[in-house]
Amino acid sequence: MPKVIVVKGEKGSGKTSAIHEAARLLGCGLTTNSPADIFMITYLKLGRTKCGIGIASSGDSAEIIKENIDALYPHHLDYVITACSAPRAGMPIIEAFAALEGAELVTIDSNRQPSATPEEISTKVAAIAQQIRSNIP
Repeated sequence: MPKVIVVKGEKGSGKTSAIHEAARLLGCGLTTNSPADIFMITYLKLGRTKCGIGIASSGDSAEIIKENIDALYPHHLDYVITACSAPRAGMPIIEAFAALEGAELVTIDSNRQPSATPEEISTKVAAIAQQIRSNIP
């Protein structure tokens, strides 16, 4: 069954960084020089299975989320990893996409920590990335 994995939280909460780190853990070839907002479709062999994975790290508005979903939908991927900073307007779009694909919807919260140290932020980003990765066998 396909999965749609959404990292949800306000702007500046580490969603994009976590998605980048998860893509790196999956072996998608991202580097520290990769653009902040990524949109990619890749096919990876995970174990003995080839998986189609769509990654859209930008989710600051319902319009951007809809554009990402419109671009991902025709590919009927095994996994979609995306961000959502506009839960009231964006999550219904993502939920409809998951239902249309017959996909399991996994939501991971990324809460903003205004007074967090760089080390605490890195730890949080790594933990979210690991959560994303653990949803893809």
